[in-house]
Amino acid sequence: MGRNLMSFGSIGLRKNLPSLDRLAVLLYTTVTMPNLINLTQARNNLSKVIDEVALEKREYILIRDSIPQAVIIPYSQYQRQEEEWQDEFEKAMKSARKQFKKYLKSKRIPCPKTEEEMYEFVNKATGRS
Repeated sequence: MGRNLMSFGSIGLRKNLPSLDRLAVLLYTTVTMPNLINLTQARNNLSKVIDEVALEKREYILIRDSIPQAVIIPYSQYQRQEEEWQDEFEKAMKSARKQFKKYLKSKRIPCPKTEEEMYEFVNKATGRS
Protein backbone atom coordinates (compact mmCIF):
# COMPACT_ATOMS: atom_id res chain seq x y z
CA MET A 1 0.00 0.00 0.00
CA GLY A 2 1.51 3.34 -1.08
CA ARG A 3 1.66 6.47 1.01
CA ASN A 4 -1.68 8.21 1.05
CA LEU A 5 -0.87 11.91 1.24
CA MET A 6 -3.29 14.76 0.95
CA SER A 7 -1.90 17.95 -0.48
CA PHE A 8 -2.08 20.88 1.89
CA GLY A 9 -0.42 23.84 0.25
CA SER A 10 3.16 22.89 -0.47
CA ILE A 11 3.32 20.16 2.20
CA GLY A 12 1.78 16.71 2.24
CA LEU A 13 -0.04 15.50 5.34
CA ARG A 14 -1.16 11.93 5.90
CA LYS A 15 -4.92 11.55 5.84
CA ASN A 16 -4.83 9.02 8.64
CA LEU A 17 -3.25 11.45 11.13
CA PRO A 18 -5.73 12.81 13.65
CA SER A 19 -6.75 16.37 12.79
CA LEU A 20 -4.89 17.80 15.79
CA ASP A 21 -1.68 16.12 14.61
CA ARG A 22 -2.22 17.47 11.08
CA LEU A 23 -2.70 20.92 12.59
CA ALA A 24 0.51 20.56 14.62
CA VAL A 25 2.46 19.50 11.51
CA LEU A 26 0.98 22.37 9.51
CA LEU A 27 1.79 24.88 12.23
CA TYR A 28 5.34 23.55 12.63
CA THR A 29 6.08 23.65 8.90
CA THR A 30 4.50 27.08 8.53
CA VAL A 31 6.60 28.52 11.32
CA THR A 32 9.86 26.75 10.47
CA MET A 33 9.64 26.48 6.68
CA PRO A 34 12.02 28.89 4.99
CA ASN A 35 10.57 31.58 2.77
CA LEU A 36 11.77 30.68 -0.70
CA ILE A 37 11.62 33.37 -3.36
CA ASN A 38 12.98 33.30 -6.88
CA LEU A 39 15.14 36.13 -8.11
CA THR A 40 12.46 37.60 -10.38
CA GLN A 41 9.92 37.71 -7.54
CA ALA A 42 12.51 39.27 -5.24
CA ARG A 43 13.47 41.89 -7.83
CA ASN A 44 9.84 42.76 -8.57
CA ASN A 45 8.96 43.00 -4.84
CA LEU A 46 12.27 44.09 -3.36
CA SER A 47 10.86 46.90 -1.22
CA LYS A 48 8.20 44.59 0.25
CA VAL A 49 10.74 41.82 0.85
CA ILE A 50 13.13 44.22 2.63
CA ASP A 51 10.25 45.55 4.77
CA GLU A 52 9.30 41.99 5.78
CA VAL A 53 12.91 41.16 6.61
CA ALA A 54 13.57 44.36 8.55
CA LEU A 55 10.23 44.83 10.30
CA GLU A 56 8.88 41.30 10.67
CA LYS A 57 12.28 39.57 11.07
CA ARG A 58 11.50 37.22 8.17
CA GLU A 59 14.24 35.39 6.34
CA TYR A 60 14.25 34.68 2.61
CA ILE A 61 16.23 32.19 0.60
CA LEU A 62 16.79 33.43 -2.94
CA ILE A 63 16.62 30.69 -5.53
CA ARG A 64 17.67 30.57 -9.17
CA ASP A 65 16.64 27.58 -11.27
CA SER A 66 15.37 25.89 -8.06
CA ILE A 67 18.80 26.12 -6.45
CA PRO A 68 19.41 28.26 -3.34
CA GLN A 69 21.78 31.11 -4.18
CA ALA A 70 21.66 33.57 -1.27
CA VAL A 71 19.89 34.45 1.94
CA ILE A 72 18.32 37.71 3.07
CA ILE A 73 18.25 38.01 6.86
CA PRO A 74 17.65 40.89 9.27
CA TYR A 75 20.75 42.99 9.86
CA SER A 76 20.56 42.43 13.62
CA GLN A 77 20.74 38.66 13.03
CA TYR A 78 23.73 39.15 10.72
CA GLN A 79 25.50 41.22 13.42
CA ARG A 80 24.86 38.53 16.06
CA GLN A 81 26.20 35.82 13.76
CA GLU A 82 29.27 37.88 12.93
CA GLU A 83 29.99 38.37 16.64
CA GLU A 84 29.53 34.63 17.28
CA TRP A 85 31.82 33.73 14.36
CA GLN A 86 34.42 36.25 15.54
CA ASP A 87 34.31 34.80 19.08
CA GLU A 88 34.67 31.25 17.72
CA PHE A 89 37.57 32.32 15.48
CA GLU A 90 39.36 34.01 18.37
CA LYS A 91 38.91 30.90 20.55
CA ALA A 92 40.26 28.70 17.75
CA MET A 93 43.25 30.99 17.23
CA LYS A 94 44.00 31.06 20.97
CA SER A 95 43.89 27.26 21.06
CA ALA A 96 46.05 26.99 17.93
CA ARG A 97 48.68 29.35 19.38
CA LYS A 98 48.75 27.34 22.59
CA GLN A 99 49.16 24.05 20.70
CA PHE A 100 51.82 25.58 18.43
CA LYS A 101 53.84 26.80 21.42
CA LYS A 102 53.49 23.38 23.02
CA TYR A 103 54.73 21.74 19.80
CA LEU A 104 57.70 24.10 19.53
CA LYS A 105 58.60 23.44 23.17
CA SER A 106 58.43 19.67 22.63
CA LYS A 107 60.86 20.06 19.69
CA ARG A 108 63.07 22.46 21.69
CA ILE A 109 62.53 25.23 19.16
CA PRO A 110 62.50 28.77 20.57
CA CYS A 111 59.06 30.33 20.20
CA PRO A 112 58.96 33.56 18.16
CA LYS A 113 58.12 36.56 20.37
CA THR A 114 56.73 38.99 17.80
CA GLU A 115 54.55 38.72 14.74
CA GLU A 116 57.51 39.55 12.48
CA GLU A 117 59.57 36.78 14.06
CA MET A 118 56.63 34.41 13.53
CA TYR A 119 56.45 35.29 9.82
CA GLU A 120 60.22 34.81 9.49
CA PHE A 121 59.95 31.46 11.28
CA VAL A 122 57.09 30.27 9.02
CA ASN A 123 58.83 31.49 5.87
CA LYS A 124 62.05 29.72 6.87
CA ALA A 125 60.19 26.51 7.79
CA THR A 126 58.33 26.47 4.48
CA GLY A 127 61.36 27.41 2.39
CA ARG A 128 59.99 30.79 1.31
CA SER A 129 62.94 32.85 2.49
